Amino acid sequence: MRIRPPAGVQQIFRTMGRGWRLFDLSETALATRVEVSGASFAYLLDILPRLPALHPEDIPGGSNAPPIWHIPQTEIAIRKVEEGEQRSAYLSRRKP
Repeated sequence: MRIRPPAGVQQIFRTMGRGWRLFDLSETALATRVEVSGASFAYLLDILPRLPALHPEDIPGGSNAPPIWHIPQTEIAIRKVEEGEQRSAYLSRRKP
């Protein structure tokens, strides 16, 4: 018999799953990816609400988007992934 977690727990798992996909973890050991992505997502949830609101027109996009963009007033960088299964996605990645 399979036991389903309560709806609130299911929602947390869905949210965390979407959050994990924000990060390029290709250089992170498989054994630590869940821990690293969970901590990284928690940090973002803590930091982003403290920042001034971003206007959509200030966020680059489309075919002219730069390969890297920093969220203003932070060291958070969003980079275009050039290879692998997430190629062409824009993800947060640790500094090289």
